Amino acid sequence: MFALEFGQKSMIELEKYTEFDYKFPKLDMAAVPDLGGAMENWGLIIYSEELVLVTEGVTNTKVKQLVGQIISHENTHQ
Repeated sequence: MFALEFGQKSMIELEKYTEFDYKFPKLDMAAVPDLGGAMENWGLIIYSEELVLVTEGVTNTKVKQLVGQIISHENTHQ
């Protein structure tokens, strides 16, 4: 849930900052095992599971910040 909510907020802020609207009707995010990184595609960003999966009450703040950086980075490619 963290990645989804952060991804949505990140895209909204990127649109404001760049003054460019995201042109696709949706943006899907998928976490897959053993990907070894992340890859942006039109309307879909694929992440390695360990890069975006957060467990509330377990995942520390430093890791959440890293997840946010990765999501923002990939959103920027859109």
